[in-house]
Amino acid sequence: MYNSRYIRNLFVYNKWGKKLVKENILDVGCDRGYMRDRYKNYIGIDISGNPDIIVDLEKGYIPFKPNTFQVVICLDVLEHLDNLHEVLNQIVDISKEFIILSFPNEIRWLNLVRYIFKTNDREFGLTPTNRHKWFLSYTQCRKFILDFAKKKNLEIYDEYVVLGPVSKIFHKLLKWKFPNLMPYAYFVVLQHK
Repeated sequence: MYNSRYIRNLFVYNKWGKKLVKENILDVGCDRGYMRDRYKNYIGIDISGNPDIIVDLEKGYIPFKPNTFQVVICLDVLEHLDNLHEVLNQIVDISKEFIILSFPNEIRWLNLVRYIFKTNDREFGLTPTNRHKWFLSYTQCRKFILDFAKKKNLEIYDEYVVLGPVSKIFHKLLKWKFPNLMPYAYFVVLQHK
């Protein structure tokens, strides 16, 4: 389980990045460009932080031609956008081979407890520029991606559900009845056919 953007990016690098990235990579919503030092041909875009190129995904297009990047990553970004579908379509267009996406599971038990007891206003009271506009469960994210992949003629290369140590035990016991209760996040790697 990751508890910071840096750790999340390190997880992606170790799980897929070292193996998949042979040419160039675009990091959509890069924040501070945590992967910049790990890849020779890296470009990060974001509206804030420390991107190579400032891009407001809600007001414009990703400024690259089709099939520009071997790998495009977009980690915990799409749920912040009103135009999620449009941006995801652009990501598919500019990628040549792989797309790595992640989504938080907003329906996990810890979020529900925080919401009920209002113990973490930051989680649900994000500033207007950083708030979630899509509140999706793990199963909703997965169904959305599977349907999208089929429509766009993409294959699922890999999937990964992030679970904490205790959550793993409960997830094994409860996933048949409550599949959204324990997952922290959902990662998926899409591949062009």
